[in-house]
Amino acid sequence: MTDTTRGVSWIASILVFLGLGFSVGFLMENKLLGLAIDWRNRYSLSRFQVLLWTLLAIPTIYCALMLNALRGWSLDEAAHVELSIDWTLVALMGISVGTVLAAPLALSVKAAAEPTPAQIDNAVYRASVRENAPQGAIMATGQVLTRDSAERALLSDLFRGEETGNAGTIDIARVQMLVLTLVVWLVYFVLVAAEFFHSTDVTGMLAGLPTFSSSLLTLVLVSHGGYIAGKVVPGGDAPREGTSRDLARINKVEMSALALATEIDDYIRIKVRREDMQALPQRLAEQVRQVALDSRALNDKIASGVSVGEALARLEGRIDAFGAAFRSSQAHMVANGQDMPSPELILAVKQGLLKEGFLQTADLVPKWRTVDEAALGRFLVEQGVPKEVIGGSLVDRLEAVEVLIK
Repeated sequence: MTDTTRGVSWIASILVFLGLGFSVGFLMENKLLGLAIDWRNRYSLSRFQVLLWTLLAIPTIYCALMLNALRGWSLDEAAHVELSIDWTLVALMGISVGTVLAAPLALSVKAAAEPTPAQIDNAVYRASVRENAPQGAIMATGQVLTRDSAERALLSDLFRGEETGNAGTIDIARVQMLVLTLVVWLVYFVLVAAEFFHSTDVTGMLAGLPTFSSSLLTLVLVSHGGYIAGKVVPGGDAPREGTSRDLARINKVEMSALALATEIDDYIRIKVRREDMQALPQRLAEQVRQVALDSRALNDKIASGVSVGEALARLEGRIDAFGAAFRSSQAHMVANGQDMPSPELILAVKQGLLKEGFLQTADLVPKWRTVDEAALGRFLVEQGVPKEVIGGSLVDRLEAVEVLIK
């Protein structure tokens, strides 16, 4: 068996195990990395690293034993069908598995804690903004953040804070462990690849797997220990007084700005038909959206401990002023007939109402006959009256017609 054939067989074994892991994870959590998602509906770093090592170690051992067995039988040397596994690899796998078992126990300490309302508000809102999650999607179980669905799990969970004290921020201990795990894994992957693709054994067998240095193993142990300790010790700083109120005000400003921008857009789309009259409300909508962006940026300042009271008050004043400006310009355009349907549409509707028998006279105040609600709705749609004007009930439709024919 050539080195290339042996190496390709090893790669194929890894791909088979990888596909199996992806399939199970997808069936369980509707995510390819579903096996790395824990009870919090977050990607667990401890699970992720043990999956990495399992993906490399198990296929490697399986493939090496099978290839040695096949080669031994071909040489009639069954005694060589064994594989030497150094204690450092066993120790590394033990550290990984131990971390997976210890992490939930350490996290249960924080899950049983009782954070202050300010801590909960600060953490949940900050995490929701960073993840663009709807209200209620992120919750706090004690001091631990959880999600309502595994589908909301993000790869950033591997290096971001997971509790009320450091929600949405970079966790240095997690970054250290993640980077070290990836580096050591890649180094060992290259060493194993060298064994499979460039074997020096004259029989073509693998005598054993590569070994780790004891110093590297110690570094991994320290990193995992720091990771577990970080799950026990509270992370981040307690929010200053007033943080909860500031976050509520920021949320209100942002939601008000987005709602006003949507209202202006709908007004332009439905009622403002003259292009020369659209520029002013369009500029106003852009300014309102900027208020929403500015309010969202205040969350980062709160996380850094910066006072946002003055800046927040200015944004509140701006959104109130923009709302008043929109109401004023809207009233002005209505008074000047600039947001009304075209005269041609009004005339067509008026004539159609008389022809179809919906009106007895063409007076300004119509005298209604017995009106079929569905028929009136269909008639207005056929005449090109926007659905937003027609409304959903008979009263809405009658009022719309009265406005159109006046």
